[in-house]
Amino acid sequence: MSQCFAVAGKHRAALVDGRSGEGRGITKPRILVLQFEDIQDVISRYKLLVRTRKDLQQSQEKDKEMIKQTKVLLDRYEAEKEAETLKYQNELEQLHQRFAQAQSDVRFWVRNCGTGRGRSPRPGCVKPQGHGKAQ
Repeated sequence: MSQCFAVAGKHRAALVDGRSGEGRGITKPRILVLQFEDIQDVISRYKLLVRTRKDLQQSQEKDKEMIKQTKVLLDRYEAEKEAETLKYQNELEQLHQRFAQAQSDVRFWVRNCGTGRGRSPRPGCVKPQGHGKAQ
């Protein structure tokens, strides 16, 4: 009977040639037999792998939940910024309208009440107070 042993880590693999019964012509199949030096090492390794797998699954679930929460926060932030942008656009439009009205009022005042080009103020027109001048 011939045997081959391969040592790998803390266990040995033995390939056993199943020939037995010299001259009878009966052969058994070859079998790979793992012989562990310490069964507790195998059990410890298995338990470690099971714990590691469980930890990785829990970590993956936590990561998925964090991604979900982050997406919710991002959607809320985008909605707030969109509303804020719309508010500022409306405010800007109102300011443009007020500016256009102020320009129109100035042209009306200059045309009807102004003293430019040698004209004197018309009765009933009040001279506007200058902004930023001491009164």
